[in-house]
Amino acid sequence: MFIDIGANEGFYTVFAAQRIGPRGVVVAVEPSPREYARLENNVSINGFSNVSVVKQALGARRGKAVLHVANPEHNGQNTLGDFGHAGVTAVDHVKIDVIDLDSLVQEQRLSRVDIIKIDVEGAELEVLRGGTKTLEQHKPIVLIELFDAALRKQGASAVAVLTQLRELGYSFFEFGGSTGIPQPLEKVDPNSQNVLAVHSSRSTH
Repeated sequence: MFIDIGANEGFYTVFAAQRIGPRGVVVAVEPSPREYARLENNVSINGFSNVSVVKQALGARRGKAVLHVANPEHNGQNTLGDFGHAGVTAVDHVKIDVIDLDSLVQEQRLSRVDIIKIDVEGAELEVLRGGTKTLEQHKPIVLIELFDAALRKQGASAVAVLTQLRELGYSFFEFGGSTGIPQPLEKVDPNSQNVLAVHSSRSTH
């Protein structure tokens, strides 16, 4: 089972749905009305019956929030905080529902969680805090974006994200620049970086 948190238009969702096939499940979470409509369309035109699309944001707990929707040329940078990149402006401010990861897994009746992708423009630590039970029980592989500037605008940091995962038994890998093969993470890139977190109970080979 694959959970795509911050699914945007569905690049990872479509890829995962194809790889998993009809016997698996993909849960795609996207709160922005603009991106949600495109996500639903991409799922529909591909004829996927194994994808559940959720129009919510994920956080540490249930509640309400305001999503700042970025201008169209930066549509991957919608955020609950301030924009991490210069030159990004908001074209809308949308009131959204927030749910925690543990509740999402329960509501979707997921008996297992194998992989989670998290790209939520600075709210990554909040997502992890709301998913402690899921991470402890299922020990999924986590592909997570670390963008320190965006994290700091929401009272977090890349170091805090890694610390949260490390305390749950995770080790970290980055993708080799020339090969794309995961290798041990040497240092955190101050710019945006995708990190693979693997629980110690899983093989890294």
